[in-house]
Amino acid sequence: LPYEIPGKLPSDLDTNPTGLYATAIGQHTLIVTPLQTAVQLTSISNGGHRYKPQIISMIAGKKSGPLYEEIPTLTNYSLKEGHYLSGLDFPLVCLPPCKEEPLVKKYSPELSGKIPLPPTVKKQLLEGMRRVVKRQAKNGIFSLSRIYKDYPGLISDFVDLKTQLIGKTSTSEVVERLDLDKPDEIPLYTHVWFGGISYEKSPKPFKFDKPELVVVVYLKYGGYGNEAIPLATQMVKKWREIKSKK
Repeated sequence: LPYEIPGKLPSDLDTNPTGLYATAIGQHTLIVTPLQTAVQLTSISNGGHRYKPQIISMIAGKKSGPLYEEIPTLTNYSLKEGHYLSGLDFPLVCLPPCKEEPLVKKYSPELSGKIPLPPTVKKQLLEGMRRVVKRQAKNGIFSLSRIYKDYPGLISDFVDLKTQLIGKTSTSEVVERLDLDKPDEIPLYTHVWFGGISYEKSPKPFKFDKPELVVVVYLKYGGYGNEAIPLATQMVKKWREIKSKK
């Protein structure tokens, strides 16, 4: 994306075990954007193939082009007699007749690299993500219902998709000054993350063969990571509505 930061991976993981453990839960000096996270989740879901993000699938319409390459060769044009009386034998301003041609251009996925991802590691990662959503659907519904009490449909949609969505919640703590007043204590805020992968059919343990959509929710000034899961399910629901209209 324009002006997107490049991200940062810690450079001392080979010699710093503490930093390695911290990086595993998204801390240390790790910096990523939501788009970079989505790319990485896509690579995990498909077995290690990293694709370049694209926002255009196809362009369809008509392409216009001039019938004549050189305007001075035109013999009939508007105000020709007036031009001639002025000593001009060519048009000063003229739009040549144009022809319209059908235009259809499709953009295929562009592979930008491949990361080493053994099948056993992939299964462990995806199974762990499945258990995260399963636990939230079982133990977190009460707290989520209180947060989204004005939007009960979000909770019911989450329950309906709980066996078709896997993911990982996350919270990041940041120190920010939101105003010019001197704070009485350190202004510590929490940003909420959820990175998820939806599947066309309910995934079984250690079998994730039909990934459908990757969704990353970044909710600033939230509370806990599970707050973002109902929002992710809404994106999956909307995506399926769009596909059904094609």
